Amino acid sequence: MNEMFPIRVLYHRSEVQALAAWRCLWPAYQLSLRGEVVYSSIKKYFNDALSYISTDVVVLQRSGGNISLKYIEKVAELGKKANFKLIYDVDDILFLEDVSEFHYYRTQNKEDCKESIIEIMHLCDEITVSTPFLKNYYQKATGITEITVLPNRIPFFWAGNLYSIELLQRNFLKHRSKPRVVYAGSSSHIDCERINGDKDDFYGVLKAIEATRKEFKWVFIGSCPYYLLKYVESKEMEYYHFVELGVLPRIISSLEPNMMIAPLADNPYNHAKSPIKFLEAAALGIPIACQDITPYKQTPLRFKTGDEMVEKIRETLKSEEKYLEASLRGREIVDQQWLEIDKNISQFRDVYTYPYGDVRRSHLKETIF
Repeated sequence: MNEMFPIRVLYHRSEVQALAAWRCLWPAYQLSLRGEVVYSSIKKYFNDALSYISTDVVVLQRSGGNISLKYIEKVAELGKKANFKLIYDVDDILFLEDVSEFHYYRTQNKEDCKESIIEIMHLCDEITVSTPFLKNYYQKATGITEITVLPNRIPFFWAGNLYSIELLQRNFLKHRSKPRVVYAGSSSHIDCERINGDKDDFYGVLKAIEATRKEFKWVFIGSCPYYLLKYVESKEMEYYHFVELGVLPRIISSLEPNMMIAPLADNPYNHAKSPIKFLEAAALGIPIACQDITPYKQTPLRFKTGDEMVEKIRETLKSEEKYLEASLRGREIVDQQWLEIDKNISQFRDVYTYPYGDVRRSHLKETIF
């Protein structure tokens, strides 16, 4: 690969929303602005494998199943001849044995593709994952050592420029009598089909939310636990349907949140998660109470139970001084996590440019914060 010219990267993205944006499109866009990458992305495979010859790196997102395996076997063989690098990128656990019982990935994938996924991973030159937990998980599950942690980095252009101390102060005073506490997340955190007895990521905090509906205005964006829908119907709580990723920060900001929450059930699937909810909230300057499990171990406000979550909210909202202190603390952390920062975006460039283990990959680290 000639370092004097932009790297040609082809992404086989798994979808068009969050995963593709965080892991492929946003990093590629930023690298292209720096003149370091020329990229394209597709969701379906090419009919003609020769289409891959004019690329340096092929990134596969969550590929699995026998059809994909047969196709990627040909791509891997071609890669050896045409000298392009094949990377498998994943930011979740894909093996059904460790996927949450209620998760839509399990309901959509009745057949476990574990064997084919492992075979595909072995065909690749390297695996990239979003967290150290995932690296350890896949190393144990596959026996593959060539696994690199590429943390999810939040783009400043997406959420950073919405931050305003004046807005935070105004919203704090405006809703002081009944603070607005927001949850923004997909239905993947909810037992939507009620197949697990409502034992989902909200199970441990439901009663606390219900009990404080007079004290706080609970607001849900993207999903709402079935148990709480009766309070949405009675107007005691608010619910807003799923919005496109591109406008999510603006929608959250427009709802004037005073705090946010990030509950997660204690299971392997969630321990593998990234601290995305913290990054999103901190980018806006909104203090967020996070479940005290692996993804959020380094975040300032953590809780184990619903009662602890409520106490964290009360403590943070006790005074304007405490509130702004919590806001600034989160923002200071996220200020080191912007995708555009050289040391962060260069992690992606290092992976695309140099082989696994190369000493020139100087920007790669195991930690996220």
